[in-house]
Amino acid sequence: MASCCMRAGFVNATKSRGVPTVKAVAYVISKWGPKGILHFKQEGDGPTTIKGTLYYLSQGAHGFHIHVYGDMAHFCQSTGDHFNPFRKHHGGPEDWIRHAGDLGNIYVGFDGKAKINIVDKHKLVLFHIIILRMDVLIL
Repeated sequence: MASCCMRAGFVNATKSRGVPTVKAVAYVISKWGPKGILHFKQEGDGPTTIKGTLYYLSQGAHGFHIHVYGDMAHFCQSTGDHFNPFRKHHGGPEDWIRHAGDLGNIYVGFDGKAKINIVDKHKLVLFHIIILRMDVLIL
Protein backbone atom coordinates (compact mmCIF):
# COMPACT_ATOMS: atom_id res chain seq x y z
CA MET A 1 0.00 0.00 0.00
CA ALA A 2 1.58 3.31 -1.08
CA SER A 3 0.83 6.60 0.61
CA CYS A 4 1.51 10.30 0.32
CA CYS A 5 1.34 13.02 2.96
CA MET A 6 1.10 16.73 2.54
CA ARG A 7 0.92 19.70 4.87
CA ALA A 8 -1.51 22.55 4.37
CA GLY A 9 -0.16 26.02 4.89
CA PHE A 10 -1.07 29.64 4.45
CA VAL A 11 -4.15 29.51 6.67
CA ASN A 12 -5.96 32.81 6.24
CA ALA A 13 -9.05 34.11 8.05
CA THR A 14 -11.12 36.94 6.55
CA LYS A 15 -14.68 38.24 6.57
CA SER A 16 -16.79 38.59 3.45
CA ARG A 17 -20.29 40.06 3.73
CA GLY A 18 -19.92 39.74 7.51
CA VAL A 19 -19.34 35.95 7.26
CA PRO A 20 -16.02 34.65 8.63
CA THR A 21 -14.09 32.73 6.00
CA VAL A 22 -11.08 30.51 6.65
CA LYS A 23 -8.85 29.32 3.83
CA ALA A 24 -5.83 27.01 3.59
CA VAL A 25 -3.67 25.81 0.71
CA ALA A 26 -1.88 22.45 0.55
CA TYR A 27 1.07 22.29 -1.84
CA VAL A 28 1.78 18.67 -2.69
CA ILE A 29 5.45 18.30 -3.48
CA SER A 30 7.14 14.92 -3.66
CA LYS A 31 10.45 13.73 -5.06
CA TRP A 32 8.94 10.33 -5.88
CA GLY A 33 5.51 11.10 -7.26
CA PRO A 34 2.38 13.06 -6.36
CA LYS A 35 2.28 16.79 -6.98
CA GLY A 36 -0.48 19.38 -7.01
CA ILE A 37 -2.34 22.07 -5.09
CA LEU A 38 -5.46 21.76 -2.94
CA HIS A 39 -7.53 24.72 -1.72
CA PHE A 40 -9.59 24.45 1.49
CA LYS A 41 -12.36 26.94 2.25
CA GLN A 42 -14.79 27.22 5.18
CA GLU A 43 -17.40 29.99 5.19
CA GLY A 44 -19.21 30.58 8.47
CA ASP A 45 -21.07 27.45 9.56
CA GLY A 46 -21.25 26.12 6.01
CA PRO A 47 -19.45 23.07 4.65
CA THR A 48 -15.73 22.84 3.99
CA THR A 49 -14.83 22.82 0.30
CA ILE A 50 -11.65 21.13 -0.96
CA LYS A 51 -10.75 21.78 -4.60
CA GLY A 52 -7.69 21.17 -6.70
CA THR A 53 -5.81 18.74 -8.89
CA LEU A 54 -3.29 16.09 -7.99
CA TYR A 55 -0.87 14.62 -10.55
CA TYR A 56 1.39 11.58 -10.87
CA LEU A 57 -0.74 9.13 -8.88
CA SER A 58 -1.45 5.54 -9.81
CA GLN A 59 -4.74 4.91 -11.57
CA GLY A 60 -7.74 3.90 -9.45
CA ALA A 61 -9.33 4.71 -6.10
CA HIS A 62 -7.31 6.32 -3.32
CA GLY A 63 -8.53 6.82 0.26
CA PHE A 64 -8.37 10.48 1.28
CA HIS A 65 -8.02 11.37 4.99
CA ILE A 66 -7.07 14.17 7.35
CA HIS A 67 -4.85 13.04 10.21
CA VAL A 68 -4.31 14.43 13.71
CA TYR A 69 -0.68 15.59 13.76
CA GLY A 70 1.49 17.74 11.54
CA ASP A 71 4.55 15.56 12.16
CA MET A 72 5.96 14.61 8.75
CA ALA A 73 8.81 12.46 10.14
CA HIS A 74 9.17 8.77 9.40
CA PHE A 75 7.42 8.99 5.99
CA CYS A 76 4.15 10.13 7.56
CA GLN A 77 4.04 7.39 10.17
CA SER A 78 3.93 10.18 12.80
CA THR A 79 0.70 11.80 11.57
CA GLY A 80 -1.41 9.85 14.05
CA ASP A 81 -4.97 8.64 13.61
CA HIS A 82 -7.63 10.16 11.39
CA PHE A 83 -8.81 13.55 12.63
CA ASN A 84 -11.65 12.64 15.03
CA PRO A 85 -12.43 15.49 17.48
CA PHE A 86 -15.89 14.12 18.34
CA ARG A 87 -14.71 10.54 19.03
CA LYS A 88 -16.92 8.90 16.40
CA HIS A 89 -16.49 5.54 14.63
CA HIS A 90 -14.75 5.27 11.27
CA GLY A 91 -17.09 5.78 8.31
CA GLY A 92 -17.58 7.15 4.83
CA PRO A 93 -18.05 10.82 3.94
CA GLU A 94 -21.85 10.49 3.69
CA ASP A 95 -22.22 8.64 7.00
CA TRP A 96 -23.89 10.57 9.80
CA ILE A 97 -21.41 9.15 12.33
CA ARG A 98 -17.78 9.18 11.21
CA HIS A 99 -14.35 10.65 11.83
CA ALA A 100 -14.24 14.25 10.63
CA GLY A 101 -11.08 13.28 8.72
CA ASP A 102 -12.72 10.46 6.72
CA LEU A 103 -13.15 12.08 3.31
CA GLY A 104 -13.81 9.02 1.18
CA ASN A 105 -12.04 8.20 -2.07
CA ILE A 106 -10.58 10.21 -4.87
CA TYR A 107 -10.36 8.66 -8.32
CA VAL A 108 -7.31 8.87 -10.54
CA GLY A 109 -7.62 8.43 -14.29
CA PHE A 110 -5.29 6.58 -16.62
CA ASP A 111 -3.36 9.85 -17.03
CA GLY A 112 -2.39 9.90 -13.32
CA LYS A 113 -4.52 12.98 -12.61
CA ALA A 114 -7.25 13.41 -9.98
CA LYS A 115 -9.59 16.41 -10.01
CA ILE A 116 -10.65 17.06 -6.41
CA ASN A 117 -13.97 18.70 -5.56
CA ILE A 118 -15.08 17.67 -2.08
CA VAL A 119 -17.80 19.44 -0.12
CA ASP A 120 -17.77 18.20 3.46
CA LYS A 121 -20.13 19.06 6.31
CA HIS A 122 -17.33 19.14 8.91
CA LYS A 123 -15.28 22.23 9.76
CA LEU A 124 -11.81 21.14 8.72
CA VAL A 125 -9.80 24.30 8.07
CA LEU A 126 -10.40 26.00 11.39
CA PHE A 127 -7.35 24.14 12.63
CA HIS A 128 -3.84 25.47 12.02
CA ILE A 129 -2.34 22.28 10.59
CA ILE A 130 -4.09 19.94 8.21
CA ILE A 131 -2.44 16.67 7.25
CA LEU A 132 -3.83 14.61 4.43
CA ARG A 133 -2.78 11.05 3.86
CA MET A 134 -3.85 9.22 0.74
CA ASP A 135 -3.70 5.46 1.07
CA VAL A 136 -3.96 3.54 -2.18
CA LEU A 137 -6.87 1.13 -2.00
CA ILE A 138 -6.10 -2.25 -3.48
CA LEU A 139 -9.30 -3.16 -5.35
